[in-house]
Amino acid sequence: MHSSSPPPGTAEAGSADAARLALEYSSFHWAIHPWAMYAVAGLALACFGFRKSGNSLISSAFRPLLGDRVDGPLGKSIDILAIFATLFGSAVSLGLGALQINSGLKEVWGVANSTALAVTIIAVLTVLFVLSARTAAGRRPDRGGGGLPDRAPQDVSGADATSVVLGMLSCRGSMTPGRLVVILWGALTGLVAAVLLLAGGLEAVKQVAVIAAFPFLFVMIGLCVSLVKALRAEPMEEPLREREGAADAVGEREPEGGVGTAAALTDPQAAG
Repeated sequence: MHSSSPPPGTAEAGSADAARLALEYSSFHWAIHPWAMYAVAGLALACFGFRKSGNSLISSAFRPLLGDRVDGPLGKSIDILAIFATLFGSAVSLGLGALQINSGLKEVWGVANSTALAVTIIAVLTVLFVLSARTAAGRRPDRGGGGLPDRAPQDVSGADATSVVLGMLSCRGSMTPGRLVVILWGALTGLVAAVLLLAGGLEAVKQVAVIAAFPFLFVMIGLCVSLVKALRAEPMEEPLREREGAADAVGEREPEGGVGTAAALTDPQAAG
């Protein structure tokens, strides 16, 4: 996209500079930066959900920062923001994916770009990832998207996982949300993506991406602070000293009729 229509004043469309600029933008938006944010959220949920015996709610990761207030309205507000950000983020991704598939169909088979076709693609993808969410883990019906461009399996798999996450967030952090809940969130994701395209096409999708992500930016900042605070409070130094002391004690102990282990290691003649 940046190669064919680069930002104004940067490069000529279709030129080598535009291609180089497109790679730079792609690396900036889709290289380490987004994966770093995913890793922070995943690490926080894993730390507080498993190590701290909490649940799989975003609010549980704020306990070191907010204390028991995460059990009240403030914690519920954080979880609601997480649900909305996840829902609209997935819908935006699905809408962009439908537009890319539409463009791919045009390039390969000469099918004209149209909002109606993009909405139809969203409907097909929604059915596929809802079916995928209903199947057992590891049995994703990615072959259903085989007739579409390569983007289709990616959209099916991503929206499937997002539906499960939304189910977890809306079921008080349960690791096994009900199938009907997951199906409902999958259908809502497809519906939101279709409404965005019908309302304003690509521009509407872009605007909603920014609007939905901006409030959650502050949640991510608080999540980072809370995670660092929790990790710093981990009792790491004392157990290390205890292990070192135990190792020294074992090394200095002398068995009957022999020499100590440490002495045997440092003095070959004593060992012999």
